[in-house]
Amino acid sequence: MNYNTLHTKLRTLKKDVIPSQNLSKGISIVIPVYKGKEYIAACLNSLVEQKIVEAKFEVIIVLNGEYSSDYLEIMNSSYIERLDILVLINDRVGASSARNLGMKNAKYSHVTFLDIDDYLSENFIEANYKYISDNTISFSQIYDDTSGEIDTDNSLNKEIIKAQEMNNYNLTDLNKIASITVCKVIPKEILIQQEFREHLRSGEDTVFYCELFVNSRPLLKVVPIEENAIYYRKIRENSVSRKEATYDFLVYQRLEIIEILEQILNKVINPTIVNFVKSKYNAQISFMNRYLIENPSKRDKILQSIECMQLQNFNYSILNRGFGDTLIVSYCFPPYSDTSATVISKRLIQNNKVVDVVSNNMNKIRNKEPSLNNMIKPLVGEKTIVNTQASFSNMFYLNSYVNKAFSTFLNNEDKYRNVYSRAMFPISHIPPLFMKIIKPEIKWIAEFSDPLLIDIESNIRHSDMQNEMFVESLKNGMLGPFSKYVDNNLFNLSELIPFALADNLVFTNNNQLEYMISRFTKKEKEFIREKSVIQEHPTLDKDFYYLEDVKINNDEALINIAYFGNFYSNRNYDNFIKLINTLNKNGKYFFTLHIYTNLDAFTNDDIEFLEDNQIFVYPYLPFGKFLNVTTKYDILLVNDTQVNNQKLNNPYLPSKMSDYLGSGTPILAITEENSILSNMESPQLYKLKSSYFKDETKLKSELDKSSYSKLFDEIFLNDRRKLIKENGNIKIQDIDFDMRLSNNLQINNIGQQEWIVKPLNQKISKNQDYIITIRNTDTKSRSISVNSFYSMKNVIKISFIFSDDNIENFSKGISRLKNEPEVIEIAGQSSLSIKVRYRKSYNSQSFLEAGRLKISNL
Repeated sequence: MNYNTLHTKLRTLKKDVIPSQNLSKGISIVIPVYKGKEYIAACLNSLVEQKIVEAKFEVIIVLNGEYSSDYLEIMNSSYIERLDILVLINDRVGASSARNLGMKNAKYSHVTFLDIDDYLSENFIEANYKYISDNTISFSQIYDDTSGEIDTDNSLNKEIIKAQEMNNYNLTDLNKIASITVCKVIPKEILIQQEFREHLRSGEDTVFYCELFVNSRPLLKVVPIEENAIYYRKIRENSVSRKEATYDFLVYQRLEIIEILEQILNKVINPTIVNFVKSKYNAQISFMNRYLIENPSKRDKILQSIECMQLQNFNYSILNRGFGDTLIVSYCFPPYSDTSATVISKRLIQNNKVVDVVSNNMNKIRNKEPSLNNMIKPLVGEKTIVNTQASFSNMFYLNSYVNKAFSTFLNNEDKYRNVYSRAMFPISHIPPLFMKIIKPEIKWIAEFSDPLLIDIESNIRHSDMQNEMFVESLKNGMLGPFSKYVDNNLFNLSELIPFALADNLVFTNNNQLEYMISRFTKKEKEFIREKSVIQEHPTLDKDFYYLEDVKINNDEALINIAYFGNFYSNRNYDNFIKLINTLNKNGKYFFTLHIYTNLDAFTNDDIEFLEDNQIFVYPYLPFGKFLNVTTKYDILLVNDTQVNNQKLNNPYLPSKMSDYLGSGTPILAITEENSILSNMESPQLYKLKSSYFKDETKLKSELDKSSYSKLFDEIFLNDRRKLIKENGNIKIQDIDFDMRLSNNLQINNIGQQEWIVKPLNQKISKNQDYIITIRNTDTKSRSISVNSFYSMKNVIKISFIFSDDNIENFSKGISRLKNEPEVIEIAGQSSLSIKVRYRKSYNSQSFLEAGRLKISNL
């Protein structure tokens, strides 16, 4: 069923639910009055002077607040006789409450609202009467009257005239005027489906009409201009638009409105309605921006208020309008996700200043990452996304990005004091060259993610600039002493240009700096060093690690290690297999590794092979979830990029280190000799030289050192079950409970006090006993339950043997424990042995699973 069909059915249903009012055709004019004595005559005179031919209308005056003088003014006047007037006295103060009361008491089919200080043209009623019909809202012109000077060219009236000329009447074309209370005539049946929200102190008309157009789908009609149906709006000094710029009015009251519009946006899907409501939502943010410009010191207070409301549709770029004096040139930027986008986002969070951004549409080569984008939204002002095909080095596509980035700068040249470019994508360092030429005093800061010219395999990258004139201009001295190195290679120029012209250069580590400048003369190197700074990747505050709460189902009887990242020829998982095998073969505890990476890089055979080695592979996590998950593992694993002497100094530092450090979780680093990672120091950091992995004896010896034993013991100081190897057997132990397994069994923890036990290998012998021994070390008795998962009879026998001679041993077929678990009480200081025996020998995975037992500590 399509949308139009569905809406027609809903409209029919609504007629059944909301009976027709059966009202006479006519217009009820609702006028709220509060201290309006000085305006009553002009307003009501305009109604007396209406030129009526066929139209029927009534006047409903709703008095509220201090109404006595207004009441006497009306009741003692001739208007009572000259007009069909109903005077209502409202016991609640406020225009919203008055309008709600007035429209409910309307006797005619249509209603219009008139403020007491405004007035109508003499043709207003008759002209509108001609065009009113069911389910249609008619719009009239609106003129501003400022002390007798009439403005017919105001923005609202322009909208009316344009819609009339285009003969196109919809919410898009009548966007502004559709959300003000006046200058429209509305069917009462539509009107009474919602009320003006009486708690709102401003903007109640905006909310009312947003809800009206959500609840109904009325047709819109503009009364022809030649009919001269005009609403005259008096502009006074104390009108809303001129109210004092207080926090209460410009921020708090706007947020009250936004809270309601947020709820609407989260429910509607009709594009026209969504755009209409969003425009009103954004208008409220513009008010807040106005306050912030005058009171920049209140920024944190405003942001805290917004964050507390957890708004999904808040447009921070409007709030931040006019604040960014720095232009970020970053080809990849959130909502798209990669290492470069992550690092520059963390820099923004660290600096906590509003910036403008120019980036590229990365849909075809990068995934979107909402959590990272949400973190930086409050810091982004004007954001320009260039819609051209994303590319790492093809200038056919990249030229568009350069042009757009430069034009963005030119459009805001006066406000920019700084430009910041960051390259993993080399094109990011090209647009600032032109900005620096146009505005030499601008401060350019250029950051390098990794070496650009030389790749990870120590090969020269090359991509033709495809612009001979540009290359020749660089060769002719524009880059000073670096001009002699100029060629037509994008990767070369993306290093040379910032080396020559940037005011500051940012490198992740000193090895990176020295490696990238190694090709230059001593004097040129010193020139670069003098304006260079070393800034490690930022580590976010602890709060960012708990913005999301991710549930992970790890086996708590094991030490769980996690690795986050991709694999390359110079960074593979071979050492991970050796590490886990060595730990599990020689250690006191059991270990498993969880890898979060690009699953597309793995075949099913790869994944099966890794799982056989206690390594499990998962897809990448969004940044917010990733941060949270790093706090939930026992150890985080990081792997140095192996350059194998291809480079004088290893210039690479794994970017995940900065995130790991913020988690508080111990970090195990596999390091290359003399790398930046190998020289890092932190109480969290434990380092294994990559050279150890060439010799299993050396690796085992290193892992047997006391520092690792102490780390692993400390991990088990929490209150979970402790899975330990001892004398060839396996045991789980706590203060009051000790469970041991024969060495032909394996165990997995599935809950705080629940375990699955099953045979270790699928080759099962009928001559073997599979024994679980549970000892109650407490003086009081304790109970356990034993469940099976196998329903075939006479295949597997299970025996319960007690150390306490006063308790009789017994046996059962394992199938009898499937539907009804066996609950067994173990006396204090005594043991229970559970012996499983197969009737035949089997060599099948299915019979391995048949022997599973679930043991729960009750």
